[in-house]
Amino acid sequence: MRVAVVGAGMAGLCAARSLADVGHEVVVHEAANEVGGRLCTRRVGDATFDSGAQFFTVRSDEFSGLVDGWLTAGVVFEWCRGFGSAPDGYPRYAGRAGMADIAVHLATDLDVRLGSRVDDPHALDADAVVVTAPGAAVEWHRTIALLAVLDRSPGLPAPGAIQAPAAPFSFVADNQAKGISAIPAVTLHAGHRLSDRHWDDEGAVDALLTLAVREGVLGDAAVVDARIDRWAHAGPVRPLAERCVVVDERVVLAGDWCGGPKVEGAALSGRAAARAVTTRGPAPPAPDLGTGLA
Repeated sequence: MRVAVVGAGMAGLCAARSLADVGHEVVVHEAANEVGGRLCTRRVGDATFDSGAQFFTVRSDEFSGLVDGWLTAGVVFEWCRGFGSAPDGYPRYAGRAGMADIAVHLATDLDVRLGSRVDDPHALDADAVVVTAPGAAVEWHRTIALLAVLDRSPGLPAPGAIQAPAAPFSFVADNQAKGISAIPAVTLHAGHRLSDRHWDDEGAVDALLTLAVREGVLGDAAVVDARIDRWAHAGPVRPLAERCVVVDERVVLAGDWCGGPKVEGAALSGRAAARAVTTRGPAPPAPDLGTGLA
């Protein structure tokens, strides 16, 4: 079977990988110039940042099987078991050299066509199409990621990160302490309200840096360089219960807006879509994987 996959984020790559591994002819179309979507690792000089998803957890046996393979291959590692003074003890995994490594690993040997925008999936020359672009009918949270290169460590508590959903910055991570950056490089995720307030603000970098200094999350470090990434589809406000959506006899929709957000939700949705295009059956309900960008 010839299958076209639209989108080379976690959902699209997991769908493509599942189909290609059992012998189907798969072409992945990605509008951006790199794979990964929110599995995004940025480099600024000697600094390396995870800009989108910071880590992932494992809640299902199906995803656990995938992650075991990534651990064996050295693609991911266990970063920590929680944040704050009373961590919950649950493993958090990250890409060995950045979260983008996971996407690059999944894309190995796949026919991925970068800079390929698809406006009409029905126009593609394929027997079936899996579309993993963000669903237009779904309401999305927006997140601004502030990426700051520092002259010294910000002194964040072990493991080098703060998770505080109610604070102005919902997540702050020292990428050097995490083990992916050669020099101090901090990712600060603005909360949804703060992100909305500065979404169209040309002075967002200065405004967020000023707030970060006032909040004390940069310690005594001075900022050497700073920039922002805007994630317009950081996570679905209300994900669907199904793991994927069968539109018609050719097109199936998938993504973290189906069956639950986060990295695991996207992976399971992509794999469910792969099964759906080969069986043409409905997708089962998904387990509750929680909420958030990770």
